Formats: sequence, structure tokens, C-alpha cells
Amino acid sequence: FNELYTIYNESRSDEDKSRIIAGMVNIRDRQGLRQALNLLLSDKVKKQDIRSITASTTNYENRDMIWSWFAENYSYLRKIYAGSGVLPRIISSLVPFVGLTREKEVKEFFKNNPAPEASMGISVGLEMLEVFSAFYDLLRSSSASL
Repeated sequence: FNELYTIYNESRSDEDKSRIIAGMVNIRDRQGLRQALNLLLSDKVKKQDIRSITASTTNYENRDMIWSWFAENYSYLRKIYAGSGVLPRIISSLVPFVGLTREKEVKEFFKNNPAPEASMGISVGLEMLEVFSAFYDLLRSSSASL
């Protein structure tokens, strides 16, 4: 994390910074990931780059921490992305991955925390979560029968 953070601070290009942030949230070290997630909420990162959190979905091991971070910061994300259409895209990209094995919890979360401005993203995310979960269950059951 520290090396990436140094590179991030020294970078002049917004495009490079966005890529570096995406790499930071994909880090396997739990402490480094926590630092990267906290960095997303700091004033050092442009609000448009917070959506780099979706890059974290490629690392299966980070799903729990990413979901916790998202749920803890949901109100803040709603506030900063109000009226922009960014939050629905984040939700639709994040939920199918971080929701695996916690489908009930994720559905309950959105039921208890409605966001009319993100309803389409929530709907798409939950629908894709059902698809991913069914596929995940199919893979687990087929590998168990081998």
C-alpha cells in the first residue's frame, strides 16, 4: 500500500491516479485494503474516483471487507453522488460480487436502506446477485459430485 500511495501522490495524471486507486483496492493485504478504502473517503481522492471500489470485486478474498465498507459508508456515498447516477452504477457492479454467500443480508440491507435515486442500480445489482448465486451454487454442487 505504501509504495502505491507514494506513486499516487507523485502522479500528475488523473488517469494514472484512477488506475493506481483501482490497484490499491485490489490489494490482498487486509491492512493495506483498509487503508485504501479509507483513502477513498479522504479529500486526497476525487469523488469521481471512489467508483474505483468496483475494481475490488475481482479479488474474492476482499468481499467481506468491501461489503462492510460499503454498508458503513452507504449514507455518505448517497450524499456525495446525489443526482449524478454514479451510485446506481457502483451498486449494480458491486452487489453481485460482494453479495455472494450473503444474499439475505444484502437484500435486507437495501430493504432497510431504500434509495429511490439508486433504485435501478439496486434492482440490477440484486438481480445479478441472484444469477451469480445460482451459478456459484451450481459450481459448488458440481465440484462436490466429482
